[in-house]
Amino acid sequence: MKAFWARLFFTVLTILFTVAVSLAGTLQGTVINRTTGQPVGNVDVDVLSPTQGMALLGSVKSDAQGRFTATNNSIGTAPVLIRVTYQGVSFNSFSPPGRPQVDVEVFNVSNDPKTITTDSHVVIFQPRGEKLLGAEEYNVKNNSQPPAAFFRAEGNFDFAIPEKGTLQQVTATSTLGMDVPQASIDKGRGLYTIAYAFRPGETNVRLSYELPYPNNSVTVKLPAAYAGMRLLLVVPPGVTLTGDGITSAGQEQGMNVFMHDPLAAKGTLTVCRFGTWRRVGWARRELAH
Repeated sequence: MKAFWARLFFTVLTILFTVAVSLAGTLQGTVINRTTGQPVGNVDVDVLSPTQGMALLGSVKSDAQGRFTATNNSIGTAPVLIRVTYQGVSFNSFSPPGRPQVDVEVFNVSNDPKTITTDSHVVIFQPRGEKLLGAEEYNVKNNSQPPAAFFRAEGNFDFAIPEKGTLQQVTATSTLGMDVPQASIDKGRGLYTIAYAFRPGETNVRLSYELPYPNNSVTVKLPAAYAGMRLLLVVPPGVTLTGDGITSAGQEQGMNVFMHDPLAAKGTLTVCRFGTWRRVGWARRELAH
């Protein structure tokens, strides 16, 4: 009898080990259209590795029920990004290690700009030698009903940087919580746009640029691409910031915060900065909604 139980125990362990090995390196999921609530079949599904420079781990198609299976030895050992192309637009989903099953959400695509609203704008300045670094963040909301993604291939989110500025980087962060670099389209005279699929919910568009900063003094004209946005200006301690309509809002995380009433679309705010800068760490503050 003891020999029987020993053999049974060994057989169970073997089965469990075989199942575990078969699941290792495997990702299964379903592509679902959240606009219609239906699965989406016969679409391209790419599995990418954010920790390996977005290396492609697998490329498959969903079946008629929207299901897919991708295999690669790297799957399961680190986070993966799942990218589905639907109606000509890429939709991303995220799967952490140890989650072999994932639903990938896609949406019907709209080209109506009223699909999104931009309600806040944060501007942070930080010196670096003879350069003044600027970082800006826009909060974009998509409350469409039925839910749809807003996208235009020629560009669907405009932004402007100050005169003499040199654009460095643009990223978009959705509810996935991942900063995804965006290619900017130069429209001339400091105006740019990106082509990004704004899915339902909130998205933060972040950008950075450099400005000349001779003699620790500069006057910056901040152009507004959208009307009605709350505007916050953030600078390190020891800096004097002046401009029509700018009021102090105290400090946040050791940084001086200033507010300004929403500007009209294509309006401009002139901001003067002068004084002695002190070396501080970089800070980012998001508005409370």
